[in-house]
Amino acid sequence: MGGGGGNDGGADAGMDAGTDAGPPPCSLVTCGTGQECRVTAQDAGRCEESFSGVTLLAPDGGVYGPDASVAVVAQLVLRAGFVGGSPPATLEGVLTGGMTQAVTLRTDGGLLYRAQVGTATLTGGQYTVSVGGDGGVVSGRFEVDRTPPNVSVRLELPSYDGGTATFRPVDSSRPAAVRRDARVGIVVTSSDMDILASSLAVAVTCDAGHVWDAGVGTACDAGLFCRRYELDVAGQPLAAFSAGVEVRAQVADAVGNVALASPAGFEVTRWKWAVQVAPNLAIEGSPAIGDGGTLYVPMTAPGTGGLFAVAPNASVVPLVQNVTIRGSPVVARTNTSEFVGYPSASGTGGGISSVGGSTCGSAATENVTSLAVLSDGLATARLVGVSATTATRRLMAVEPSIGCAESLPSVPPTAFPANVVVAGSVVHYPSGSGRIQSWQVGSTSLGPEIIVGAGTVYGVSLVDGGANIAGGGGGAGVGRLFVVARDGGTVSGLNNSTHVSGVAVGATSLFAVVQDNNESGVLARFDLSGNVTGDAGYGYPFPTGRIPGATTPVLGWGERVYQVSSEGHVLSASQQTLVSDWRSPSPMLGEVVASPTLDCNRERSGTSTGVLYFGTTQGWLVAYVVDSPGLDPTAQWAKYQHDARNTGNVSVPITCP
Repeated sequence: MGGGGGNDGGADAGMDAGTDAGPPPCSLVTCGTGQECRVTAQDAGRCEESFSGVTLLAPDGGVYGPDASVAVVAQLVLRAGFVGGSPPATLEGVLTGGMTQAVTLRTDGGLLYRAQVGTATLTGGQYTVSVGGDGGVVSGRFEVDRTPPNVSVRLELPSYDGGTATFRPVDSSRPAAVRRDARVGIVVTSSDMDILASSLAVAVTCDAGHVWDAGVGTACDAGLFCRRYELDVAGQPLAAFSAGVEVRAQVADAVGNVALASPAGFEVTRWKWAVQVAPNLAIEGSPAIGDGGTLYVPMTAPGTGGLFAVAPNASVVPLVQNVTIRGSPVVARTNTSEFVGYPSASGTGGGISSVGGSTCGSAATENVTSLAVLSDGLATARLVGVSATTATRRLMAVEPSIGCAESLPSVPPTAFPANVVVAGSVVHYPSGSGRIQSWQVGSTSLGPEIIVGAGTVYGVSLVDGGANIAGGGGGAGVGRLFVVARDGGTVSGLNNSTHVSGVAVGATSLFAVVQDNNESGVLARFDLSGNVTGDAGYGYPFPTGRIPGATTPVLGWGERVYQVSSEGHVLSASQQTLVSDWRSPSPMLGEVVASPTLDCNRERSGTSTGVLYFGTTQGWLVAYVVDSPGLDPTAQWAKYQHDARNTGNVSVPITCP
């Protein structure tokens, strides 16, 4: 019996002894996946997780962007004290949402291991990655962001006055359009905080076929993200009179979600303004441009015409009233000031006059021509022109401060729009049908007339520094373009028996409007001998019996040539090819019988734009923004009467006054 008791006691003792001994040593312990046996102070083993934490390396920063798949990489930290052990070959990676796959660990040395948890196509939202085994897991959270940021484009457009019955500051065909020389603000905003500024792209396209440059944006304060661009319309290509412009913007957030803003748009036009200088009066002379861009505009009507000053912003000031001015005024300069001269028909102050100065001679309506400058930039300014009554016609030199300086009686007659031109001390002007008259300043007699056989001569220009004279004329069976030496000789040029306009002279070519047999005016180019070398291939109406359409073309900076038709259509073309880049519609404000002029852009100086002006028989002065910042400085005779001041003097520089 005692032995049985011993057995019981032994068993109890053994059990007690085993319990008191604590955990078995690690050699006898099998741990689960992701665990490792740790030796305790009692030299026993205990299973604990091998990893103290998990860090997500991908997606970076815990946020993943819009790509179709998500590659999740976890970095696991081995617990201190486990350096002698080794992690299992595989762990189990779990992404919430049901994806489970084996994970292969690779050591980075020391306590760090990395696990490629998996790749999955995930929708946006919060996700948890769990890495571990039987004894527990360590977890990390990440976010998948597939939501594009919000973005919008807003335009800051200039505003213009609504206009009046006599002032039209907007293009009636596109009343909301901005001017060719305007600036437009482009503002891109977003309420998202994680916009990647370097991702912003702004695209501006013009439906005339051009991509425009928005420039560089600057920070603004219209939203959590805000960039503002100032689009200089004047610096952009525009092969049209008017066009539509579209602005698009694209941004991305920090994780790569891309957003496109709804496009914004505006219209652009070359129309600057039109002002009716004086109702019921007609503009039948080319405006002269003086200091600061002031236009001196002649108005004609029996006994009620006058001379008006029009500023670049279209404000009008009457200078001389109750005088009919059918020819073109001129701006002459001394070394200290400038004078505005004008030819006036019969009426108060008829003859050759200057604003604020004396009047010399008298004039009848049918014998008034444009003036020219004999001397410029000296102590005194001298003007020259034809002043006539029905009985007496005089070629008169006038000094505005003292009146008549010289005159010659019995000169041949002139016919509108004949002009006077000067080369050195020699004066030329059209006299009678198909004839050119000359006069040497200081001589008591006239030089011989040059027979050019061109019918009514619409205008003469000087070529090769004044050695030759070019011009155009018209009449039944006698119209032609001619080139002749100023001392006479053989006349060359086109003889097509139709009307030919006045002639503009470029560096190596002549330009004029030629009437075809269908009463259409076509811009043509000639060599310096008057031989046709090309035409623009686009004709404007050229009414029978009218000089309109025969207005002299204007040569602009950038080798441009501008033609204005009798109906007010404007053609812009290359001087080299005569290929047209744009044509304007008619403003429907009356006929055009006087040659246009071109000035710098006084309100946007420094840009590649200028302003083309032309007048109509209903008294409107029309201004268009063109792509020439003034007259062509390489031209020999850039327009009717040579330059913007209408000096008619070949030695005056072709510059902005």
